[in-house]
This record gives sequence, structure tokens and C-alpha cells, in this order.
Amino acid sequence: MPCPLCSSTDHKLRHRVKEYAYLTCQSCGVSVLSPFPQPEEIKAWYADQTYFSLEDGNQGYTDYLSLESGLQRTFARRNKFLGSASFWKGKKILEIGCALGFYPEVLRDIPDMEYTGLDLNTHAINVVREKGFRGIQGDIENIPEKNHYDITVFFDVLEHIPDPFAFFASIQQRMNTEGHILFTTPSTKSFLAGISGKNWVSYIVPHHLLLYEPSSLKRLLAACGFNTIKIAPDIQWVPLSFLNERLSHLIGSLKGLTPHLIKMENAGRKILVPVSNGQMLVRAKKNSEHPINSAATARRNFSC
Repeated sequence: MPCPLCSSTDHKLRHRVKEYAYLTCQSCGVSVLSPFPQPEEIKAWYADQTYFSLEDGNQGYTDYLSLESGLQRTFARRNKFLGSASFWKGKKILEIGCALGFYPEVLRDIPDMEYTGLDLNTHAINVVREKGFRGIQGDIENIPEKNHYDITVFFDVLEHIPDPFAFFASIQQRMNTEGHILFTTPSTKSFLAGISGKNWVSYIVPHHLLLYEPSSLKRLLAACGFNTIKIAPDIQWVPLSFLNERLSHLIGSLKGLTPHLIKMENAGRKILVPVSNGQMLVRAKKNSEHPINSAATARRNFSC
């Protein structure tokens, strides 16, 4: 099958996961899920309310709500990667894939901040609105403002996007000239990916469609009109039960500990631990001299 990014048919099997395979393009380095799902299937997954309570992948969200305190601590750390508190003051912020609104909770104290959350999931958007934030249900084409946002964030989203050229072109259209993006996505070159083999937590089939290495991601961002400022390993704060559940996929004897840890946390004794999650934390800026507002142009740039 041709690579969705560069159209090369030269690929190598990376890993088989259940009835799927990840194939690494030998031209651009992107790992592609095979078979690749249809667009209608993809939208249907995220519209389902149960996505945030039990993901059908091999290692998805066991209980998204239980991760709230750890995610908020993680989000605060990620924000500092882009800039200090003064940098965020007065910014217009768009979050793509806002889920249940954990991220904007860390923005409440920023003076003159304007936040918009976007998600395909109606239940998620209702929760965001109940918290007092602006929420829009749908994909990025449902965002009406153009040349408006200072910062666009999207955490754990890019790997779900079947056409990253169209995705980044739409972001470009909605950002102002000096706009920044801040996001995370799994790195196939991470230490965790290397030691985990086919049990890597980011092999979530069939939801994770495209997995990147740093070089392929930089090439993609450049083709889409963004200057990469920095890429660094991401750190996530998680409950001890969540960490143990993930480790049990590598060390089976740990599985029996998870129910005991969950019981302890439900009793009010939650312990958060920082872990390397095998993801890249990426900071980039819109190339004001060469903005790319067309998916076709971005695709041609990537293939050159």
C-alpha cells in the first residue's frame, strides 16, 4: 500500500499487533497502520461517549476520569515548555481534541486568556461547556475564526489523524501570523518503543494510524509551513495503578497488583509518579514568510 505521506510503496514490517500491522515507510520513516480504516469509521470511534471510559485498543484508556489530576499536572509542565506565565497572558488558545476539559482547568488563572475546545465527541463538549469554557463539537473545519488563534495545542491527537496535510493546513488558516503550536505524539525512536517491542503502549489499534520519528515529524512540519523550535521527550504524571497496569503488559506478574492499587486510590491515597511515556513534546511556530494554507501544497512540499 502507498505511504499516505510520500506515496512510496517501499515499506518494512515494524510489528504485528492483533490483526493489524505497522509498516514503516523506507522513504520518509512514518509507520502506517495496515489495513488503514475508512474516514467514516474513524469519526464514528470518537463520537462514541464510551471512548473516554474504555478504549477498544489493546492498551487504551481504562478510565479517563481517573487520570484527571495527573493530566493537569502534566499539562502545566507542557505549558512551560512553550513559555512562562507571561507568555500565555492574553493569548487566544485553541485546543484540538479537548476531551473532558482537563486542559483548560490549568489555564483559568491566566489573565485575559481566551479558550476554545474542539472535539468530535458530543458528551465531551457538553462537559467542557458545563465547566464554563467554550466548546465546539466537530472537526477543525467547524472552527469559524480565521487568522485568529495565538496558540493551538493538541495532545495525543496527531497519531489519530489520517491526513496530516489537511489537518495542518486547517490549523494554519485559523492561526495568526505569529501563532505557535504545542503538541505531543508518540515517537517510534523513543527508548520505551525500543524496549517494548510489539507491546508498546502506543500501538493502539486501530485508533493510532500514523506514528512518527523525530526526523519525519520535522519534515512534515516544514512541508506544512511550521518552523520546529524544539522536540523533547515528554513526561507524564500518572496514578501508580495506571503505571502498574501498563507495566503488566511487559511484566505479567505485576497484573495482580493493579486492583489493590486502584482500591487504595479510591480510598483517597492516590500517588502520582512521573514517567517517560514514549512521546515527543513538540513546540513549533507558524512560518510567517511561507504560510501553507493548502493541503495539496503541503503534500507537494513533503514529496520534494
